[in-house]
Amino acid sequence: MLIPQKNRKWRLVYPFLSKKMSTFSKQELIATLNDFVIVQQEHAELLQNNRMKSLPLWHNKRQQVFNHLKQCLDSFDPHTEAADSDTVRLVKKQLDEILAGEKKLAASVKNRQNKIKETLRKMRKGKKVLQRYGGNRLAAVQPTYISNNM
Repeated sequence: MLIPQKNRKWRLVYPFLSKKMSTFSKQELIATLNDFVIVQQEHAELLQNNRMKSLPLWHNKRQQVFNHLKQCLDSFDPHTEAADSDTVRLVKKQLDEILAGEKKLAASVKNRQNKIKETLRKMRKGKKVLQRYGGNRLAAVQPTYISNNM
């Protein structure tokens, strides 16, 4: 069943899971936010310098850091006395920075996709031109033997 929480998130609550499974300190939350920002910056640099070699590795790294960040944020309750206003402001500021970084990263990925699409379009056009000139003969050129005996 879905119930609203104080922080206006909807959570799936089962009777045997009424307590949070793990709690994280403020320092760990801030460290995890910083880790996510670092991963974002690394990936933006890799995309910018055209050094992205392994997409699954990139995806797995981001997913691991994101899952840990999600766990920390789920256990963080800004309405408790332990969460002072400075911590809440810092978390909000870092989350805004992360969202801005994600928008930049998404734009960079989109630009890269457009460049790849354009390159593929040009390659396909060139392939069609080659096929018009000689069919598949150009794909597999065979040597011609000339004999001196006539």
